[in-house]
Amino acid sequence: MELRGPLGRGKSRAFRPTCVLEAFFGAGAPETDPALVTLQDHAGIRGLEIAYPDQPFDAARLQSYPYAIRGAGAGVWIVDVLLVNAYSGIDLASHRCDHHVVEGVWGTAMRNGIRVGGGSRGGYLERLAFSYGPWAESWLLSAADRARTEGIAADHRLHTVQYIFGDCSGEQAWGLVGFNPFIHCRFQDDGGGGCTSSTFWLSLFDVPYRTLLEMDGGSGIRFIGLWGTGGGGDRVSNWVEVGPKFRGPLEVDGKAIQPTFLNHPMRFRPGQIVIHDEASLADGRPAAASAAAPGHGPALALDRDPRTFWQAPAGSWLQVDLRRVRMVDRFGIESAGLFLDRGLNTLEADLYLSVDGRKFVRAARLETNGAAWADRPVEPTEARYARLVVTRPGADGIIRVTSFEVYGR
Repeated sequence: MELRGPLGRGKSRAFRPTCVLEAFFGAGAPETDPALVTLQDHAGIRGLEIAYPDQPFDAARLQSYPYAIRGAGAGVWIVDVLLVNAYSGIDLASHRCDHHVVEGVWGTAMRNGIRVGGGSRGGYLERLAFSYGPWAESWLLSAADRARTEGIAADHRLHTVQYIFGDCSGEQAWGLVGFNPFIHCRFQDDGGGGCTSSTFWLSLFDVPYRTLLEMDGGSGIRFIGLWGTGGGGDRVSNWVEVGPKFRGPLEVDGKAIQPTFLNHPMRFRPGQIVIHDEASLADGRPAAASAAAPGHGPALALDRDPRTFWQAPAGSWLQVDLRRVRMVDRFGIESAGLFLDRGLNTLEADLYLSVDGRKFVRAARLETNGAAWADRPVEPTEARYARLVVTRPGADGIIRVTSFEVYGR
């Protein structure tokens, strides 16, 4: 059985009403109350919009509502659906929903985007995107309403968790997208041990207030192609935070994260976090420098702590001994501007490589373009020694580098 509207594949982002299921019940009710749509075994919903016309576009007057859609059996599907302004979006955790399919969903959910759990096995998620944009850009609003967007965006940033995974196994996800929530992905222990043996392909998460990934439960979770900006807007958290119930591992392949949003060193128990092809060859290695200010020695750029840094006058260089000849294919730097009352100060730097520590060859130049952090690929080159030469420091002429990363194999 399928409840079907006219929206076709990939048409779920609509800026005008097409086929709209309007909800006029449930204002003030908890999310555990009956959902607007409940899908029993082998039932689905496809090709329409869901809207709450009585929900004020005003952060100070938001009303709670139950979930827009709840799965209550195996084989349910939710395809090409626009959630215009749900309070909470999709619930696949209150009941076991084996082999669920959620595909082509675009939406605003002010509290929970989608929950997966309840012992569900073998679920599939593809092309989901959550932000406050669908509501802010919707046909529900007048020009005057849109003036309140800033307040809605702030509420969304402080309260929304877009993807929640509890007791589920074998979840396969492709193309999960999120913008401006409190947390993008929460993996929690909800009494069933958490999410296990699940893979997430090509996830794109942008500017969360707290973190991209909150790992409070589960094991055997893998992200392949994880792109993220932000994480740690609260000035406390990193892009990934691990709780005591997370058994691990979380494996990450193809990570592209802004490391300027590290608020403390990345410290996890062995085996909890495995980042493939991303461990810097320079971390913890012997360091030397042509000059260093007292208390700001070269080793401080290799300790994975964003609050410590190498400081030296312009024209100085920093060198790391990789201990043996390695194949270097990428390097990066982070300026020590994030935690200081100073402007960013490393604008241009060169990487020099050497096998013997005597003859160095320039391998690449990196321009930060004013960003606190940047990296770039290097033509694969064998080297044991890597030397960073800052060719253009900031306005005060002082070099401050909190992280010098050298990648390879």
